[in-house]
Amino acid sequence: MLSREKWQEVRRLHTGRMPIKQIARSRQLAPNTVRRLVRSQQSPRYQRPERASAAAPFEPVILQLLKNEPALTAVDIERRIDWPASSSLLRSHMARLRKSLPLPPTAPPLEAR
Repeated sequence: MLSREKWQEVRRLHTGRMPIKQIARSRQLAPNTVRRLVRSQQSPRYQRPERASAAAPFEPVILQLLKNEPALTAVDIERRIDWPASSSLLRSHMARLRKSLPLPPTAPPLEAR
């Protein structure tokens, strides 16, 4: 991964009319890398590709179980769906899913006597 400073330096040299091949030799970069840095409007940054969660295939089943029985614990659901991953992963995923569910109806307030 190239730093922001290296990107700025390559762009500065190129705007100063230094040829791409000369920039590549002096900075020990491949010519195609220099071309890419010159063309880019932003400094290079690392972006990790998105990965699906291990819980993604189980999400509809978990949601249905939580809608039917909101008081189910992660251990109960883990047993019912034959969960293949860690319990902590299921607990964190369930916490996120519970937030997306509508709140159960509340009991009417008790009257003060």
